[in-house]
Amino acid sequence: MGSAPSRSFVFTHDDKQVLGERPLSHQSATIAVRELFPTIPANDTISFYTDEPEICGGKSTEISSAAWCDITPRLQKVTVKSESPNRRSSGKFDGKSNGIFS
Repeated sequence: MGSAPSRSFVFTHDDKQVLGERPLSHQSATIAVRELFPTIPANDTISFYTDEPEICGGKSTEISSAAWCDITPRLQKVTVKSESPNRRSSGKFDGKSNGIFS
């Protein structure tokens, strides 16, 4: 029998790292991120990424809301990316952790 995951969880956004409570859902994670990183504009879209599980092959992979409950108990941290509605139109991600498109 494995032990339950820690209630603590690390969120990173840009150069800031914050220890918070592990959210039970994708929606609650989005709400928590808006409190933990108040500089993220209210109209930005929030997405979460990880490279921790073996299934990701070491590449930063977006965590869908459907996969949240299955994957996050095995994670220690997630990377938060925010995306401005004005920037989404080009669809070209510049690879930076802040989620800005070029």
